[in-house]
Amino acid sequence: MKLTPIKGIHLNSVPVSSLSVKQFLTESIPEKLPLFALNYNTANFTALVFYEQQMADILPRVTKEVFINNLTVSHSCLQTVFKGSVNSDRLVLGGCKIDTDADLNFSGPDYKTSYISFAYTGHPNSSKWVSPWATFRKVAEAMGRTSLKDTLKTINVYNCSMSITEAKLVMADSGFNNVEVIDNVDDAPLRQ
Repeated sequence: MKLTPIKGIHLNSVPVSSLSVKQFLTESIPEKLPLFALNYNTANFTALVFYEQQMADILPRVTKEVFINNLTVSHSCLQTVFKGSVNSDRLVLGGCKIDTDADLNFSGPDYKTSYISFAYTGHPNSSKWVSPWATFRKVAEAMGRTSLKDTLKTINVYNCSMSITEAKLVMADSGFNNVEVIDNVDDAPLRQ
């Protein structure tokens, strides 16, 4: 049964592989959802791969913010999250372990996203990034091959093991000369 229209969903302490959570995500999410937060305020890392198909179905319905926190995000899942968040104003991948060293492909949809945050995602204590620069460069290059070049206004690299200057260079190399690069700790999920 689908939920009636609501302002948002915040799911915390998501288990590694829960059929109940999977069923809820498959059957209950309304057709339009302003806010979707997964694993906020949770210190454990859950692999997103078990819920990847549900993310592909749900995220295009989100209009204001997709907030994914403290999850291990595989190469495939990262592509799913980016492409799925196409209609959201904000995409936050906070403290996630991005597990990829391959080239990424975020192309296809026309993005509406104006703000992306990787706060804590490149931090050595919470990341599988071999090198923050190398992984961030792969993400920026993939973004640069999409319509994000027209919509992205701000990117947050707080505590990502690189300076704002370094992140600006990577973004500029990927065609984002007018994107504001910030280093801001305050990236809690939106509430309304």
